[in-house]
Amino acid sequence: MRKGSPEDSLDNLAGKSAGQIRNSNLQSDNPYYVSIVDAATIMWERSMDSWVYVTQREDETTIWRAPDESALAIVDLDGTAKIVHL
Repeated sequence: MRKGSPEDSLDNLAGKSAGQIRNSNLQSDNPYYVSIVDAATIMWERSMDSWVYVTQREDETTIWRAPDESALAIVDLDGTAKIVHL
């Protein structure tokens, strides 16, 4: 794995798919980054790898948008994903 660079900041992850984030081969000591990668892995395991990362809450819960923008997924640290249809 290569170490993350400034252009690989948390802000630059917004708009990338779960699959892109999971397969990025970046590593970081930042716990927020680690939780985003973990959430991307959860999304990938549920065949939701094309969902796009939107943001992360202070509690490290992550928000993902469906490719057709019809729903959001809220992924908790414990691995649960709640789907909210828009």
